[in-house]
Amino acid sequence: MNRQRPLTLLTILTSLSVCVFLPPTNSFASLNLSVTPISGSNSVSFGRINSHQDINKEVRIRITSTGGEQYQVFQRLTEPLANSQGQTLAAEAIKVYSLSGSNSSGTLYLQNPEQLNSTEQLIYSSSPAGDTDSFTVVYNTSADRVSPSGSFMGRLLYTVRSVTAGSRDEAFLTIDLDVTGELVATVEGSNFHDKVRLRYPSKEVDKNYVQISFEGNMQGILNVYQDIESLPQNETAEVLGRDVVQCSTSEGMNFAFEPKKVLLLDSDASDKKFFVNFTLNQEKVEEQHAGIYKGRLKYTLEGQNTTKDFWIDFEVEIEPIFNLNIKFPPEGMSFQNVLPETPPQLREATVNVKTNLGKPYVVMQNVSSLLTNEKGVEITKEYFTQRVELLQGQGVDSLSNEFVPVKSGETPLFLSNGRGDSAEFKVAYRLTSFPQMNAGNYSTSIVYSLGEK
Repeated sequence: MNRQRPLTLLTILTSLSVCVFLPPTNSFASLNLSVTPISGSNSVSFGRINSHQDINKEVRIRITSTGGEQYQVFQRLTEPLANSQGQTLAAEAIKVYSLSGSNSSGTLYLQNPEQLNSTEQLIYSSSPAGDTDSFTVVYNTSADRVSPSGSFMGRLLYTVRSVTAGSRDEAFLTIDLDVTGELVATVEGSNFHDKVRLRYPSKEVDKNYVQISFEGNMQGILNVYQDIESLPQNETAEVLGRDVVQCSTSEGMNFAFEPKKVLLLDSDASDKKFFVNFTLNQEKVEEQHAGIYKGRLKYTLEGQNTTKDFWIDFEVEIEPIFNLNIKFPPEGMSFQNVLPETPPQLREATVNVKTNLGKPYVVMQNVSSLLTNEKGVEITKEYFTQRVELLQGQGVDSLSNEFVPVKSGETPLFLSNGRGDSAEFKVAYRLTSFPQMNAGNYSTSIVYSLGEK
């Protein structure tokens, strides 16, 4: 039979001593970092930023400390803010600062806005006792500071570290923004800022165009249109003919000058400059009456989220024309070596009238005397005749195109129609010999003049 040995006082004291010096198995130092955007998202997302916007995004940082040791919190940009083309934002695009008074203890740094960068930035130092704390950090951006435009994404790393021990923790946040930027466009005339003016006839080589340029297009396809808001008219409300002006672009497009919306360009380029050129159709402008024809052009730039309109005054100045051109026969109005038996001889003059006044006119003929030879003998009038043959344009039907005797003095030769259209005609002068005539050389002087009727 075994008997239980009684415990001695020494054994009890030894056991108590062991219990006193064993460290507790569930006690250790730790740091825990929590980073949460106040917006409720899981990233610092600025979204789409338009021109002149200034946006703040707040992040709440909380540190749970159980070690009783002082700690510090840092941040740095581990992945730069870049777009799909590999372009990165300028350093000053995003700034960061701590929100004063948002902490309970310790010291907040970054009291003034600083540029966000890839080196560690000290945000916070705890109290010497390493108390648990939280604070707010503010990130600021403005489209005015963002260059180039586009969608950008980067990554932020937050680190909390014990000052004396090796405890630490990390957290990541994505930071992104989409800056469309403001589409900047200009539409200017070649002659003046807001006007294009064509002249006829032109005394110099005129550059008549509209310059269209834009930059900062981040919206994809941008369409550029031209529309004639009002067709050019002169002082009498006469409309400029549609065929008078010819249009083309520096991109190789030709189109009619007519009142409809014309697509000049569709481009996804971020920057572009091109020209709309205007020239006068020489043949058609000569059919237009004189005057200053004034109208207005409208240019529209349309993108996914923007529409910009511009207006350009359009003028065509057609100077008054009232010209008479004569093509005389090489020998003039002279008939050489005329004999009684000589066959009839012809001398032809071509008369051309150019006018855009829109008023009827008359061409006068002034014959100083009938045909006379060297001895001063005149030809009887029925043997010196003339005929008018219309080549271009229209005249009054009362003028005969049969041969009629030439009259001395000033007489009407050609009468225009009521619109005063330009015309060209030929005057044939015929000398017919007769048995009783005196042989010799016969001549006279004929002068033509042009006047309004």
